[in-house]
Amino acid sequence: MSGVVDTGLNAPAALDGEGYTHHHRVLYRLVLGAAGTTTSDLHILYDAVAPLVYHGVTKTPVKRRYRRKLLTDLREAGFVEASDTPRGRIWMPAEDTLSDDDVLRARPRPNHGNGGETDD
Repeated sequence: MSGVVDTGLNAPAALDGEGYTHHHRVLYRLVLGAAGTTTSDLHILYDAVAPLVYHGVTKTPVKRRYRRKLLTDLREAGFVEASDTPRGRIWMPAEDTLSDDDVLRARPRPNHGNGGETDD
């Protein structure tokens, strides 16, 4: 898979093509996993997962300004959608980029009395 760190969510195959970087895939996966999140909250999530998704990869996390540019790239390419609200821009994966597996992974898992942890 061309050195892409698997964060547990698949990205559309087109994101593995030329012109898209590891950074694009990380941001797409965050939008997919936290659909309906504001740009501000995506930055918080990115900062939280960056040590994991960039571990062992020659790329390093990118600054907020560049992340906004990458999100715009994803929106213009049709991978994500954004809507402006009083709370800020809300990001969603574009419906036609979702696979059945993505939808299943995005569903909350039931808590089986294990202290709120999932079965991963």
